[in-house]
Amino acid sequence: MKKGSAAFTMVQNDMVQLELWLKYYSKWFDNLYVIGLETKDLEGIKLLKKNYKFKFENEEKIPSF
Repeated sequence: MKKGSAAFTMVQNDMVQLELWLKYYSKWFDNLYVIGLETKDLEGIKLLKKNYKFKFENEEKIPSF
């Protein structure tokens, strides 16, 4: 694992896939970031936070450019 390394992903209500991603990438990266795209399953996020260290931000709306 490299010090200061980071990985991020985006998710929308798919806690099964997110858990697989967290399990794999937590072995290789120090900092994990998850962006929720209108994610409604916040209980699933809370459960995953008990087992994995990651930062989560829920985007209600993707900004238009």
